[in-house]
Amino acid sequence: MKDSAQVVVIGGGIVGCSVAYHLAKYGWSDVVLLERKEITSGSSWHAAGGLFTVTRPNAAALIHKYTFDIYREIEKESGQSCGFHFTGGINICRTQEEIDSNRMMRSACRILGIESHFITPQEAQIKAPILDTRDILACLWEEDGGHVDPASATQAFAQAARNIGVDIYRQTPVIRTTRPSGGPWLIGTKKGEIKADYIVNAAGLWGREVGKLAGIELPLMPVEHHYLVTETIPIIEQLEFELPQINDNETGCYARQEGQGLLLGAYEKTCTHWAEDGTPLDFGHELLPNDLWRMEWIFEMSVGIMPCLV
Repeated sequence: MKDSAQVVVIGGGIVGCSVAYHLAKYGWSDVVLLERKEITSGSSWHAAGGLFTVTRPNAAALIHKYTFDIYREIEKESGQSCGFHFTGGINICRTQEEIDSNRMMRSACRILGIESHFITPQEAQIKAPILDTRDILACLWEEDGGHVDPASATQAFAQAARNIGVDIYRQTPVIRTTRPSGGPWLIGTKKGEIKADYIVNAAGLWGREVGKLAGIELPLMPVEHHYLVTETIPIIEQLEFELPQINDNETGCYARQEGQGLLLGAYEKTCTHWAEDGTPLDFGHELLPNDLWRMEWIFEMSVGIMPCLV
């Protein structure tokens, strides 16, 4: 392992690999990434991978748009697939209030060059035949919607970063960080020590722990999040095209095609904290115990517009 670098990125998830890639791309010639286990061994592996560009605030919309566009570049630069599915996206509007909210969001995004337009429930059903549109007043359609495979996208960023000079060390947990007399940082690992001018904390679920190594208490708290994946659904199996991303902001539900079934996620109104006293260092690809009752109401509302879930 190298003993010095201009910058050390701690964490090999999608953020850490992207930061390392972009630093090297924009001229940082001595970049090192340290990953405690394997690339994408934390929350990146668990993510649903949904992509959308029509959102708020404007700064977030621009980042979403940039992210959406860069996946094609990363696939070319890395020679690896991101599992990128360009399907478009539908925002469900059940009420006039939701129509007004989407209309304001559409106007704000148009200024940024992000296009979307309203479609009728009947047009939405053509794009997504699984929808029962009787309780839907309108839908906002965004062309730049879809999903990626988070693990594949992370690996593609990592390979693209390696291709432009980034050194990535796996199975290299950081155990201490010190900065003697305001000089360069000293990052201690089980494989030795590395000196760096800068540190990027991209440790995700372990961001608190990495902060504490430098004496910094970060106000972070992981929360549990549920999504479920169905088995094959006949109506989807018979389609000759892939379903778009479906967002129902009023209920906090999102859905996308997964194989010949659906992935259905729910943003619960009541958050449940996880690992309050510290994220286990050996956590990686494990799943949390099922607690699906928390999304029961959201699931019931989703069945109303996607009866194939029954």
